[in-house]
Amino acid sequence: MVLLRKFSRMVARPGFLGALTALMPVFAATQISAAPDSSIEKIYAPRSDWSAPRGSKLNISSFIFHDVNRNGEYDVADRPLENVAVLMQDDQGKKALKWSNFNGFANFPMSKNVKEGVITRGGRYSFDVQVPPGWSATTDNLRQILKFRELTGSVADIVGDPPFRPVGLVQDLVIHGGIAPPRTGKATDSETVNVIAIDPKGREHAVPLDNRGRFSVPASAGNWIVELRTGSPASTIRRMVEVGNVPVQLSAIRLSERQPEKLSREKILDFENVTPRRLREMPNGIGGLDWWNMVALRVGRAYANNSVSGDYVAYNSSGHPARISHEKGFDFAGGSFGVAWKRANGEKLHLRGWRGDKLVYEDEIALSNLGPVWFEADYRNITRLDLATEHYWQFVTDDMKIRLNR
Repeated sequence: MVLLRKFSRMVARPGFLGALTALMPVFAATQISAAPDSSIEKIYAPRSDWSAPRGSKLNISSFIFHDVNRNGEYDVADRPLENVAVLMQDDQGKKALKWSNFNGFANFPMSKNVKEGVITRGGRYSFDVQVPPGWSATTDNLRQILKFRELTGSVADIVGDPPFRPVGLVQDLVIHGGIAPPRTGKATDSETVNVIAIDPKGREHAVPLDNRGRFSVPASAGNWIVELRTGSPASTIRRMVEVGNVPVQLSAIRLSERQPEKLSREKILDFENVTPRRLREMPNGIGGLDWWNMVALRVGRAYANNSVSGDYVAYNSSGHPARISHEKGFDFAGGSFGVAWKRANGEKLHLRGWRGDKLVYEDEIALSNLGPVWFEADYRNITRLDLATEHYWQFVTDDMKIRLNR
């Protein structure tokens, strides 16, 4: 109101409107002269001079994927693979090592005129995907050769042909297992135990035990049976194993302890419906269990490699110990496990199953940041499951399998 009254008094002064009218042509002329003296054709004219160097850089990228369905093709079932190394070498012996990112691309900057470029001149360059231990290629292009040439006016003033083809990798399928030491503290007498692996076609394979009672069986996808046959007294312990597209580790097999019956109601906890947000502390009640220090997370950098279904996984908050419990007891039947972050590759996860205040199960898993291992557990009627990494890095878990009473 105050401003309105001041403006009214200004307009009422003698000569104000006349002065304003005299200035209007000046304003109009100023607006007209500010307009660009160009036609629409000139504004949108195509580039005609390509002779000037751009002076920019551009990534040329090798793409690596996890070939989930193992068919040697990059299709909708597959996932980009992070933290795989690619070694570049030019025809003069210059080398550069780059790692694939969250989207599966190992980026090599190229530019004729920018110092940050790795590829700065024409020539023949080789690019070799470095296959991690425990992995194999499903495509025949681990080494790809590109020929680069200068092309003034292109984005980086240099181009390479032919384009990269996607490189597919898979984890080698293996069943790992071992005999739990007796609770007396004595070493396992593995000499009296024969391990037999029965493959999906019913063929038996004798499996040697090492001096610590451990074994490994090269496997293929399908339903396997692992039998431990003891001689005195004669008995057989049988574990059913479904091998999918990742290696399997069995929980430690106990020779002499009687197991409770399996509970009847099985659930797969895939963490997809915990939250629509990026992350959420796991609340009690998910899967009918109580949760402590675990977080559901929409996968992103460092976590995606160890996702096996959907878009969410779970991890131990800040890398600290976590716990799952149910006072009336539950079975822990397995889950996929890996570790976030490349620097934590090889971290150990310790799992301990409790029945009340009695420790009844104990296992250790070596974790990878590149892909998960399926832990085929046989923890029955436990009231608490403790999960702790040895060096307090974040483990990643997905598709946990539990059983409850109806």
